[in-house]
Amino acid sequence: MASIHYEKVDVSSRALKALKNEFDEAPNEKKIGRWYAKRHYSQLNRERQQGYHWLYLSGPGTIHCTCGLVVKEEGTRAEVVEAPQVLKLDEIQRIRGHRNLPSGRGESVALIVNFVMDWEVKDYLWDVFCQECTSFALKILLLDAKDFVRKHNRKCGSSLRRKRSLQKNIG
Repeated sequence: MASIHYEKVDVSSRALKALKNEFDEAPNEKKIGRWYAKRHYSQLNRERQQGYHWLYLSGPGTIHCTCGLVVKEEGTRAEVVEAPQVLKLDEIQRIRGHRNLPSGRGESVALIVNFVMDWEVKDYLWDVFCQECTSFALKILLLDAKDFVRKHNRKCGSSLRRKRSLQKNIG
């Protein structure tokens, strides 16, 4: 079983500007490294603003979500949820304990888990999933996806908190 902890992964506009300046001022032989760093943090910032939870970084024995959730192979704290196969979730999207995006504060039971560009609509369409009640929606606009997340975090998140409180009082 795996254990979880959290890292602060907020990306400020000041940090993004500093990365751009480093890229602009770097000698040619160092530009590619600066470009990758700038691209990585710009993309992380965009995905956090969109509310998109996914396995954006991995290393030896650990995986990282855009919300700051870090899962390590050893330990016993991580809880894995069942999800419909149609969602094609990555490993970290199956773990409970995600944080709300973009703030990174408070637990989120509903996640935006995937996207695809729809050229007829000329926009990205998003998949969402509630880890608590297992409801999901496929290929919806971002505003609708964020609304799904907000509603399920309010309804299902409070249900989860009540369950945990009862278990704590009984146990």
